[in-house]
Amino acid sequence: MGKLRWGWAAWALVTGLLVACGGDEGGAPGASPVGEDGGPGGPPPTPTGVPDGGGPQADGGGGGDGGDGGPGYDVAALPGLVLWLDQASAGTSPTTWSDKSGKGHDAKTGGGCASPDRNAPVLKGIKALGFHETECFSIADHPDFQWGTGDFYVATVAHNNYNDPTGAGGTTFTYPDGRFTRRRFGEMFSKIPSGFGPGPTVVFNDWTDRSYKWVGSVDVTQMVKTPAPGRFAEPAHLVSFRRKGGVLELRIDGVVKSTMADAGAPIDVSAVGTPVAIGGRPGLTNFVGGIWEVVAVKGSLDDAPMTALENHMKAKYGL
Repeated sequence: MGKLRWGWAAWALVTGLLVACGGDEGGAPGASPVGEDGGPGGPPPTPTGVPDGGGPQADGGGGGDGGDGGPGYDVAALPGLVLWLDQASAGTSPTTWSDKSGKGHDAKTGGGCASPDRNAPVLKGIKALGFHETECFSIADHPDFQWGTGDFYVATVAHNNYNDPTGAGGTTFTYPDGRFTRRRFGEMFSKIPSGFGPGPTVVFNDWTDRSYKWVGSVDVTQMVKTPAPGRFAEPAHLVSFRRKGGVLELRIDGVVKSTMADAGAPIDVSAVGTPVAIGGRPGLTNFVGGIWEVVAVKGSLDDAPMTALENHMKAKYGL
């Protein structure tokens, strides 16, 4: 695991678990983000397709007590929680994915976004929402998603099922400095203005170099990523990003894979007026795979509650 020094001031913001993006395979100018080689522990169970298209199943349980993420644990009690979407709060062919945080930030389809299906991968008897490049949700912007230069935490349980190692035919867009690139990327959680302008946060998986990344600016001056070839067309993972005390970290299944230390003023990731996107946005080559759960926290999340949440999710989905 390596640490990067990067200039927050250079950040134009792009996002929202980004997703902006698509930046170079590289990171901040003059340096490349580095993560640990290999994956955590043993391989998680491979999701299998479910042909009946039925509704969600009951949640799985965990070990220990509620304080460490076991039975009795309640995601709704997570400090600073502003969004909680899980498969149980979506219907069979959902047009609304109901927010369980108590904040009322329901995710909705429409405006060019098709509804995900439930003919999707399964983990421990729990079906994901299935995305096939045209499905996506939008959540109206709100101060709860305007994180400024402060701390935050975002986590998703998802399975990338796209299988194009060459990245051929990916979405084409123009960088602010005029460069062109072709890129396939899946926006699991994102907040970025139209036209790839300055925007904030992003958790997404990049299909071109087979990694999970957080990209904080269109020109890729701020990025953390898993080591290539990363996790590509493999079993589901808990992918989480935390900014705390000037350090941005990427975590896979509860294990830190890459970090970036703040060298100055942190980037503002508010993108006021830009909705949060789950699965992508209309008109783009979007996420292919399954998403089970999305959690977002505004403010600082300490190690203990973060570990409890991640233990809960790993036990619930068998990760």
